[in-house]
Amino acid sequence: MGDLAENVKDELNKFQDRTKIPITTILALIAFILLPGKITNLGKLGTLIKAIASAVEAVVKKNSRTFTPRQSTINLFNEFIGGHDFPYKKKYNTITWYYNANMPKIGGTSDQSAGAITFEDRIYFGSRPKCTVENIASMFHEYVHT
Repeated sequence: MGDLAENVKDELNKFQDRTKIPITTILALIAFILLPGKITNLGKLGTLIKAIASAVEAVVKKNSRTFTPRQSTINLFNEFIGGHDFPYKKKYNTITWYYNANMPKIGGTSDQSAGAITFEDRIYFGSRPKCTVENIASMFHEYVHT
């Protein structure tokens, strides 16, 4: 377990050096990811995490543009969701989709950016998704996060 803890610590330090985001902020974001439904019950920590998430979203949203998925894509989503027991079946007209978002870098020393990220009912893509099976799968993956 000691080696794993050291590796995690090293990766967090590298991330902090690369992004200038303090490790405490990173850990708060991890808590946000793990406990999204409990944010309102976390008191001051919940307020802090929401503020951090809003600041991150402001950076991601910069230069982004809204778009509406094709009706054929929405129909595929509805068909799949209708046939499965999802705990929350939101309507697509409550989601705002964006493209050209400033996506964060992912993984170690990689220069690769995340393809998409979701904040509540807002989904951001680095580029406008074309209507391919892979992109529809990615769009659905982000939809599930809402």
